[in-house]
Amino acid sequence: MSRGLASALCCGLLLMFSSASLADVHPPRKLRHAVFHMPPWSMQENQQFIGAHIEIIRELASRLSTELEWIDCPIDRCQVLLESGEADIVIGLRPTNIRERYLRYLNPPFLQRGYPKVFYLRREGEQALNQYQDLYRYRIGVVRGSKLFDQFDQDRKLQIDYAEDVESNFRKLLLGRIDVVAVPEGRGEYALRSLNIRDRVQKAGFRVKDNTPRRIAISQRSPWHEHLSLLEKTLAEMVREKRIERIIEQHYLQPYGIARDAISLR
Repeated sequence: MSRGLASALCCGLLLMFSSASLADVHPPRKLRHAVFHMPPWSMQENQQFIGAHIEIIRELASRLSTELEWIDCPIDRCQVLLESGEADIVIGLRPTNIRERYLRYLNPPFLQRGYPKVFYLRREGEQALNQYQDLYRYRIGVVRGSKLFDQFDQDRKLQIDYAEDVESNFRKLLLGRIDVVAVPEGRGEYALRSLNIRDRVQKAGFRVKDNTPRRIAISQRSPWHEHLSLLEKTLAEMVREKRIERIIEQHYLQPYGIARDAISLR
């Protein structure tokens, strides 16, 4: 190899590495978070965004020393904005084949296991719900468009009664129009507290674990997509320092009385 060619190759490599380093040194000045309503993880109270998901992204932006912009959008609109690159980051969207076409899911996961699916009954009733087969005896309230777990979602023998939100299902439960409310545990506990009906409803013994890790995702059209190594390094520090664990403890487990072993933080 000639000296001239070797020199050119060395210069090219130096330029490549220095450009990569500069990219992480100078990330975008703003991080646009697509926020959809998913109590108790992300919601608005008194015109403020609150919840564990909100606090995780707030901490991430703070460590990146970047301005955080909230984009309040219904879940379908949030996905459109992420696909076009008009929003940068999202938390709470499970991976699907379609979503992975326009989102890059970050490592490590902020939760190693997702939120269990639980079932609520009227407290004064004599219903028993201790195994999946018991579900066939009841009318089950489910939020329209929601997904719980594959066996349940694909079972055409179940008697499903749809409502627009979890609170409507609990009202129908108390009126005797349905027998069971099926819902992720955190969402159910939030509804019980907001409706003040905890003394009238009980949680069934049967529950289904969700072993899908939970990850933050970046739009592939976002300027932050060029800074994946910085994002993942910062996220890994938050996990290693147990910062995410403390956020979930403070904003999810403690307020709603959810057992720590219901989810896996590591």
